[in-house]
Amino acid sequence: MRSQSSLIKSSSGPEDRFMAEEVEGYKVIPLEEAVEFCRRNVYSYEPALEMLDEMYGLGLEVKYREASGE
Repeated sequence: MRSQSSLIKSSSGPEDRFMAEEVEGYKVIPLEEAVEFCRRNVYSYEPALEMLDEMYGLGLEVKYREASGE
């Protein structure tokens, strides 16, 4: 739940610039950016996409399945 959100520009670290929102006192990456990152790296982040879809009702229709060892 977002109480206040504002965009914050930062220039520290390996990234030149990134955008963050402040949500309940925490600086977070916007949901849209997080989803796009997960989609670009779907093989690693498919479980995260499924969780985000369930939490926020994004309509991603992602269903993660662990591969069986058989």
